[in-house]
Amino acid sequence: MRPAAFAAVVVALATAAPVGSIIGTVVDATTREPLAGANVVVRATDLGAACDPAGRFGVAAVPAGTYTVEASMIGYAAQSRSLVTVSPAHATEIEFRLSAERIQVTGVTVRAEHFPKVKDAPVSERTFSAEEVAVAPGGVGDIQRVVQAMPSVVSSGDQDNEVIVRGGNPSENLFLVDGVEIPYPNHFGSFFTQGGPINMLNALLVREVDFVAGAFPARYGNRTSSVMDVSLRRGSTREFDGNVDVGMTGLGVVLESPLPGRDNSFIGSYHKSFLELMAQMGVWGMSAVPYYDNALAKATVRLSPGNELSLLGLWGDDRIDIEPGGDVVDAGYWVRQHTWRVAGGVGLQTLFGHTGYGRLLVSGAGTTWDALVTRDSSRADTAQLNVTTEGCWGGRYDASLRLWPGHETRVGVGVSALPTDHRFRVAPETVYSYSYGPDSTVIDSTPLLDSLGNPYVFEIDSRAEAASRRTGAHIQHRLPVFGVGDLTVGLRTDRLEYTGDWTLSPRVGFSSRPLVAGIGLHGGWGIHHQEPQWYMLMQDTAANRGLRSRRSDHYVVGIERVFGEDLKLSVEGYLKRNSRLPFPAFWLTPDPYDYSDVYLDSGAGSARGLELFLQKKHASNWHGTLAYSFSRSVFENPQRPESLFPADYDYRHVVTASGTWSIEFHRQRWYHRLPGWFRATVGGLFLSDVAGLGARFRYMGGRPYSPMEWRPATRTWVRNYDRYNSERYPAYMRLDIRWDHEFLFPRWGLSWYFEIQNVLGRKNIWQYAWVNGDPQRQTAYQFGFWPVGGLVIQF
Repeated sequence: MRPAAFAAVVVALATAAPVGSIIGTVVDATTREPLAGANVVVRATDLGAACDPAGRFGVAAVPAGTYTVEASMIGYAAQSRSLVTVSPAHATEIEFRLSAERIQVTGVTVRAEHFPKVKDAPVSERTFSAEEVAVAPGGVGDIQRVVQAMPSVVSSGDQDNEVIVRGGNPSENLFLVDGVEIPYPNHFGSFFTQGGPINMLNALLVREVDFVAGAFPARYGNRTSSVMDVSLRRGSTREFDGNVDVGMTGLGVVLESPLPGRDNSFIGSYHKSFLELMAQMGVWGMSAVPYYDNALAKATVRLSPGNELSLLGLWGDDRIDIEPGGDVVDAGYWVRQHTWRVAGGVGLQTLFGHTGYGRLLVSGAGTTWDALVTRDSSRADTAQLNVTTEGCWGGRYDASLRLWPGHETRVGVGVSALPTDHRFRVAPETVYSYSYGPDSTVIDSTPLLDSLGNPYVFEIDSRAEAASRRTGAHIQHRLPVFGVGDLTVGLRTDRLEYTGDWTLSPRVGFSSRPLVAGIGLHGGWGIHHQEPQWYMLMQDTAANRGLRSRRSDHYVVGIERVFGEDLKLSVEGYLKRNSRLPFPAFWLTPDPYDYSDVYLDSGAGSARGLELFLQKKHASNWHGTLAYSFSRSVFENPQRPESLFPADYDYRHVVTASGTWSIEFHRQRWYHRLPGWFRATVGGLFLSDVAGLGARFRYMGGRPYSPMEWRPATRTWVRNYDRYNSERYPAYMRLDIRWDHEFLFPRWGLSWYFEIQNVLGRKNIWQYAWVNGDPQRQTAYQFGFWPVGGLVIQF
């Protein structure tokens, strides 16, 4: 090649418009059968492709940017995916699952579905795409915080991403990753709740998230409020790809590559925190030193055209060391908390042709919490010890069958082993009675005596271990009803060997096609059970072994209307009746100092509410949601069942508005005429190839709390159960703003984001604290004005 020609090639490559590709599969939603010949088009372009006999498609030379992609086939409802992002020199993967269209009406224009539904969930459902999770304001890539934008979801505070749904409690959400249950998916979470400050899942590996907030299908069990079903994307089957993301909390790496054989792939991520470095440097005045690491990996191997093997692994480790001072712990106490988690699964999916498919999944998860409070730096004088290990290891088989046109049957059976070990110890503490002088200072103290005349000593020392078994099965059938909708009837049964409790959970759901004025109707009813948590069962193995699974009956009705292609309004009303709720037995005694390890399962309550949800899919350069809910949740006073208390998360009014506006400057001619030095410096702060500006506003009414009463004689705070949840915190309000930028190059991409949480700096109260020995109530606040940011390099 001549020098001039070589130089021309170099210049052409350097100035070439960045392009990528869109690949994926189109399958039948019920049978997973590949839909050969299905058409896939990239809207607003002339690009498209047809699926091969394996249901695969590929659209090459797609200019980098954001698109809406549509899949269609005769006999099936067309489906669109918006906010599909094509990166330079990368293949963006999409999986379409088309539902058979049983009725063709002459003269009616059929539009592609922009709002894919959670399969067999007729009510209270939403599917989030990976792109929606990535750019959601206030979410910082945490899928649980993104889900909190739903009208049915509230949180306990900014410091925690717990998903609390419709008057429920923490740990009532079922969290699945590719079918593997992850009981505790967060770093720095408590040993009896699912939430935490940081989710362990790397959002860059997520394909989509299905969330169901009530009356969920029979295939989901052992939770009474909601389901979050996360699907991971496959790794690249064509070339080695990856990215590096750097944020204020740490460094992450994602690698993906083909594996030997056709359509085999691997994708994995690792994340290392920077928080300990910030604490050591005194950033933000952190007096607690946190550490965390996590890793997530998935491999997919196609054994034959009808058999596919998938392997999943998740690991997480975190610890926090707190020294005296800094208003974190009492002076003279050292705290160490360490948590270790592991989860994984091996799944084999087998296609049955036109009939359906089956999946065998062998999976498990284990978690260990180790918390220690000591009175000296040597950690020899232990004030409190809490060591708990929980596991769930087993397998299940699920099948989806279409034996007749328009009908779908789902069946499944599973068994799991549940090893657990629990130890909780609080060192003996004598309770003293104090006398005061005229100036209210303490002048003397004497041990408080019990009814037998002995010094009253507070002490807990319990240890127990168990190895139980859980079995469960379900059957569900969906059928058309008079050509206007679908009826789903299901039943599941579960048994926990340790308690001997056996439950039956029937479920019924109905969803119509658009009827009058384009309005569709839907409704659902179901009985849901959740077994007692192991920390309760292990507190007193003799008394608590008979605890029954809590029960929640869901009733949901609603309407929905799609306007145009990308706007959907839904209104739902719900009623939840809760029974068999566990509570400590000492709540029934009049002695405020009384304590026991015994739990009772006779608690009851209810929740009811009305929800409005407006969704706008990405079109005309913006997307967003508006959610409003009014609810009232209560529980019965255990001492006087005829009276009711507000439930712990009875916020009443909740409003969440979220939206993101984006513009692709690289499609504008004037943008390319700007000087390179300007775009690389000052201009890069405001202009980029792709830019986005998003905001989220959230309002929640005041949450109930129980005031404590100060007892000067013993210098302790005690709870008066007649005043349980009798007062409320001030209302919560927060505004977050997010600014995204992406720069496209021929072979790689660079993006960064900057987000300010609580822009207005509102001092939202997290909780009041009552510390024994201090007669003044203390106040802990949620996040104030909080800037965060990050950068991702994709190669």
